[in-house]
Amino acid sequence: MRRLRHRIAASIARYSTTAFGRALIARRHLAHRRPQHAPRLFVDVSVLASHDARTGIQRIVRGVINALRRNHSFGSMHLVYATRKHGYRIANWNIHLDRITTSSNDTIMTPAAGDVFFGLDLAAHLLPRHFSLLSRYRSEGMKIVSLAYDLLPEQHPNWFNDKTVRNYRRWLRASTKLADGFITISHSVKRDLQEWISNQGIQTASIPVSAIHLAGAIDQSAPSQGLPADSSLLLEKLARTPSVLMVGTIEPRKGYNEALAAFDDLWDRGHEVNLIIVGKPGWKTDGIQDRLRSHPLLDRRLFWFDDASDQWLALLYEVAHLVMAASKAEGLGLPIAEAMAAGKPVLARGIPVFREIGGSQIDYFESDSPDSLGTRILSMLAATDRSHEARVFSWDEAVAQLDQFLWQICTTGTPSSDVCPARNPF
Repeated sequence: MRRLRHRIAASIARYSTTAFGRALIARRHLAHRRPQHAPRLFVDVSVLASHDARTGIQRIVRGVINALRRNHSFGSMHLVYATRKHGYRIANWNIHLDRITTSSNDTIMTPAAGDVFFGLDLAAHLLPRHFSLLSRYRSEGMKIVSLAYDLLPEQHPNWFNDKTVRNYRRWLRASTKLADGFITISHSVKRDLQEWISNQGIQTASIPVSAIHLAGAIDQSAPSQGLPADSSLLLEKLARTPSVLMVGTIEPRKGYNEALAAFDDLWDRGHEVNLIIVGKPGWKTDGIQDRLRSHPLLDRRLFWFDDASDQWLALLYEVAHLVMAASKAEGLGLPIAEAMAAGKPVLARGIPVFREIGGSQIDYFESDSPDSLGTRILSMLAATDRSHEARVFSWDEAVAQLDQFLWQICTTGTPSSDVCPARNPF
């Protein structure tokens, strides 16, 4: 009978307003229960367990779990995953294959009071599906913390497919109803999230939110492997000519149209410079994808790697003379952190989150007209000093901040302050 009452309450909470749903779940939280064992950490890796898409989020997920495996404050840590057909089960990290493996015989996750569920992966299509299960676990004393990479599908739905927007909005509202806390990947996202929470009629003080600094060292993130057959010749070719690297899925906000226009202008004026793009084909960008595939300088001055491994990406960072980030909005801008870790100069659009991450250690552009952007690119390529020493975080440092926040949520439920001060306030 108690579980039936819980399912009814969870169903009402799931489909109600965010504020009412959160209040209803909170009333069912049995806070008086005390852990009977050393608290355990359950880390959701549902998407990575299903398929490694080799994008920035996957590099973050692998970097975090690798560092957590080395050091965390909990009695034990377990990777968990869910599918559309079943709830959360324990996944395995195969040491020999250096990846997550799953099977139909995997143990069902059975949390208890004092344990923490950390939604590391962006499983926007799965968490709302298992809302009732997670709310029951929370009512029995488990703490729930989600990681917010950004709020862009909520803020700029025109940049995304309708299905992506629907899934994200369901995830954001479900996560907020369930959350004992949130982690964000920048202070910019933290401000956006707290503003959104406030707009839902929820006191921001009731949901602790902490921003952490992520690392950019690809070799510390269990990098995916694989090189093109002619990789050595390609690297030699790219090293001989000034080469600019852009990293990110081909999607509307990434600024690829403006970047290609600037390079077309440079090539038309006879400048010998390469543009290297590492990014999967995305959505709502058929035009720029067609331009890239049919470009007369493809594989001569323009290089597009649409399924690059992390191993190949790391080598391209090494050979690049300049890394450019032209995104119009981001949660972080992982390529900037990766370029800084690789000691490469960076030219980035002057948006707030890039200024937060890069500070005075990188350069910025405001105008993306072909002439203006092309001039900035040439100026940076002509600089005699192409080595950059920047203060970058290791994955162990980044995850130490994360672990501290999770442990505070576990032991007190209300961290007294943000574990990570703003790097470059503005």
